[in-house]
Amino acid sequence: MKENYFVNPLQAVPEKEKKSSRLEKATRALIVAAAMTVGGSESAPERKVARQETGAPDDGKKEPEKKPTPTVELKPKTAKPVDIGIPAEEQKVELALDWKTEDPAFFVRHENGEYTAAERAARRRVLPNGEKLLIDAGIAFYLVEKGDTIFGIKQKLSRYDDFKYLSKQKAKIKSFNIPPNALQPGMWIPIPLEEGERVLADEKFVEYARVALDELKEDSRYGRFIDQLLETISEDELLATMLAVAKQESGGAPLGQFEFHRYEKHHRAFSFSLFHVLMKGAGLDARRNLDLTEGQLYHPKNAAKLFVAFLFEKMRAGNMDEAELKKAIENLFPIHKHARAFSIFYNGKLFWKAGYDKKILKHRADAVKTVGKLKRSN
Repeated sequence: MKENYFVNPLQAVPEKEKKSSRLEKATRALIVAAAMTVGGSESAPERKVARQETGAPDDGKKEPEKKPTPTVELKPKTAKPVDIGIPAEEQKVELALDWKTEDPAFFVRHENGEYTAAERAARRRVLPNGEKLLIDAGIAFYLVEKGDTIFGIKQKLSRYDDFKYLSKQKAKIKSFNIPPNALQPGMWIPIPLEEGERVLADEKFVEYARVALDELKEDSRYGRFIDQLLETISEDELLATMLAVAKQESGGAPLGQFEFHRYEKHHRAFSFSLFHVLMKGAGLDARRNLDLTEGQLYHPKNAAKLFVAFLFEKMRAGNMDEAELKKAIENLFPIHKHARAFSIFYNGKLFWKAGYDKKILKHRADAVKTVGKLKRSN
């Protein structure tokens, strides 16, 4: 994983020089000829006669002064800079395209998970060819225009050095994870991270998840829920559950193998993070109550917080007393004893079509071994 940002602004990839057509060559010839006529040159070029070296002395006669042939300078058209209403010195938000997990932008709390109007304006970018972006911590969003297609968006963005990799990431789940017919003008869609940049080791995820739990224990809304969870299952079991669900959402492949966003066509909304939490209902409430933006969910620690907060919101735990909450938790955890109930709760009633319950048990067994090797460092 690279640990540096793209510092330079986006640069357009120069197009290959095209060979001039016969018509273009003829046109240039006419321009040059016209310029020569205006400059007083003869319309027909004179043949140059080479002087014979005879060794005879100079007769003193001066050769007629040659008039310089005028040239026509063809200047390339330059695009005018696009004014986005923000002074250049204030445009200091960098593109977060290489998933630098220690970037402070991931950890700034934004009330209700939204940027202020001024913050949002400062994160707007317009590329040299007019493409509009919004930079949100761990991701850049692209504003869909009329007539856009996924293929067309890839073509437009891959002209820039920072987005060249898009032309190589062709699988939907590793690229723009949205059905082509779901694109609508005015939508902000996430630009995929470069595939090699978003892979995360299981052990590293567990470290981030442990920190997330420690921080949530102090949270005014979710602290009580963490305490209740840990009265039913151990912290290691909870961490193993989180890792198992993340692995399931990654199709059993290394974490981050697939994109951290997915457009859920049935719900007409994106899901975000390693856990692909839907940004509607309980998932949206969880993000807002954590004061996290969509881009901030790309950080594994924030993703772990989102997972726990989503459980709380979907259970409607805020409306339960101690006994009710204890019973609700015991109906789902530990997941290896309640695989069917947990699968329905997290994946829906059609979980059996994908064999979610069987797969989550396998991932949980592997996760228990991974967590067991790691010692808590205080």
